[in-house]
Amino acid sequence: MKREFFLILMFASLLLTACGGDYDADYQDYQDYQDYQEYEFEGEQPANPFLEDLDYLFYILENNFPHLNAAERALGIDAAELKQNIRQRTYEMGHHWNASTFQVNLERHFFNHFHHFGHLSLLDRYFFYLHMNAMPDTQWERVLNNPASIAFYGPAPEWLVADDQGFINFITDDNVTLETITEGQIARVGVGSFSHGNIGPDLEIILPFLQSIADYEHLIIDIRGNGGGSSGYFPMVFMEYLINEPVSWGSYIFFMDGEHALSFGQFDNMDPVTDNLLEGFPHLHPDDTPLLAYYAHIWDHIEPSDYAIGFDGKIWLLIDGLNFSAADFAAIVTQQTGFATIVGEPTGGAGIGGNPIVFALPNSGIAGRFQAMYTIDSLGRNGYEITTQPHIFNREGMDALQTVLAIIEEGGYYTHSLPKQQQ
Repeated sequence: MKREFFLILMFASLLLTACGGDYDADYQDYQDYQDYQEYEFEGEQPANPFLEDLDYLFYILENNFPHLNAAERALGIDAAELKQNIRQRTYEMGHHWNASTFQVNLERHFFNHFHHFGHLSLLDRYFFYLHMNAMPDTQWERVLNNPASIAFYGPAPEWLVADDQGFINFITDDNVTLETITEGQIARVGVGSFSHGNIGPDLEIILPFLQSIADYEHLIIDIRGNGGGSSGYFPMVFMEYLINEPVSWGSYIFFMDGEHALSFGQFDNMDPVTDNLLEGFPHLHPDDTPLLAYYAHIWDHIEPSDYAIGFDGKIWLLIDGLNFSAADFAAIVTQQTGFATIVGEPTGGAGIGGNPIVFALPNSGIAGRFQAMYTIDSLGRNGYEITTQPHIFNREGMDALQTVLAIIEEGGYYTHSLPKQQQ
């Protein structure tokens, strides 16, 4: 498997490498916000550093965050109204605030309305240092490691340190459940998290079990409730050992023309978006097309491991609405490659993308993040707005596992069978 591909997509495990300018260069975005004239208020406004921070935030989002329109459609919010309200509140009350009360109001009256759509959120102290320390010498560190933010968030927790490769790895205990449902016929593997730190330890548990059930008729991989982690987990722990031939999958990723997002260098080679390209996606929303300036076409393949077990039985993947990021990625790749039959409920989405990029407000130092990549399915639908659908939905009154077991007992599962690899 191409490891560099997963270094692009492991956004929840914070494994991206990046290039870009330094913090001073990014600060030009702050200077540019002065030309941002969307908001007009009567009367002369007193100097207010929090108003300056808001204008900078709005400038960054308007020019670098491609999911505002999709958030309005999906959540029924009015982003412009939310911006207007928080700015008016800050104008009226900002002189009574400190940075902490400003953060509380930002969270309550703006960010909370997005429910993390497009990963749009503020960072608390823990996630601030997690994002900064997990990727040293990258644009993530350069943006966050500034005097205002360090003063706001205080010293880093002593226990939050990187390994000798510069990465912070978390290991979830008791992450794997192994179950023989019917001896010699049906086995189940449940995985609670796709944390990057769990890949090695979990593989040591899962691979011997897979080898022991190599001649079973059915393998059920249960990722319900799995919120994500590393996009490399599912291919590296399951697919490489269970496929018999290489499988391929692809996706399109778009960016706006904002200097802040582009400075993170998430793709070295991007092409300008053309009308001919966009015409190939009939369901790309017309409100979003003007936002898309550059694109990259990802096409990758997954090869069997030298230690593949040669499993010839039926593979089932159980999903639900709590599957986000790397867990949704597992469902997307499964769907595109025909690796398994997917059973359950639609995922939470957000499976294709890279690390959410970060910003730091220049006066208060408050930091946040958002997904700068606009990803689509094969028809052009926004990857955050349209989530991954199962091949087979839960039967009435049954959960996904009960549904699969009922189908197996009835012997009708072959009608739902998918090819082992893309033709």
